Amino acid sequence: DSLLNLVWPFAIGFMLLTVIGIVGLEFVMGARGFSAGENIWAKTQKNATFHLLRYLHSGDPDSASAYENALRVQRYFSKAREGAMNTPEDVQTISDALLATGMTSDDIDKAVRLQRYFGRSALFQEAYGFWHAADKSFTELEPIYQKIIDYRNMEPRSSEVRDALANQIAHLDRSMQPLEELFALKMGEATH
Repeated sequence: DSLLNLVWPFAIGFMLLTVIGIVGLEFVMGARGFSAGENIWAKTQKNATFHLLRYLHSGDPDSASAYENALRVQRYFSKAREGAMNTPEDVQTISDALLATGMTSDDIDKAVRLQRYFGRSALFQEAYGFWHAADKSFTELEPIYQKIIDYRNMEPRSSEVRDALANQIAHLDRSMQPLEELFALKMGEATH
């Protein structure tokens, strides 16, 4: 009986530490899922501006297709963000949209679980605000793409038009970079 009185506090402490460890590990794995998505999201934005500039200068149809593919992926990320910002969050929309971006099911499950538990926190909401702002900037590439199509059909092509379009793309690229960094910073703060 005295041995049981001596051991039970340690047993409870051990079980409590085990539970805390499991919860902490789930939290870290959820952060990894968000990080994987953020990585794809940032690369997609960079690919879009790169291929749009390449299409502007070369007229390469593969570059136009690569831009359109990046735009498609970015739209799925926007759809996932909208699902995450809904009250309550739309887990099916988030999962389906993230799967279409190329994220793995495992990363998606972890990110959705983290979203479910902490998505309404101030830090997550602030990060989503930066994500939303970057998405809005990204959509500004679409009318530029149409202008590039028009430019590519011009004869003769004006170097002034080309340079103005290139400057618009470069400006948008530069304006999205700090938003991507702020999103990543806030997600890092939220998950640490």
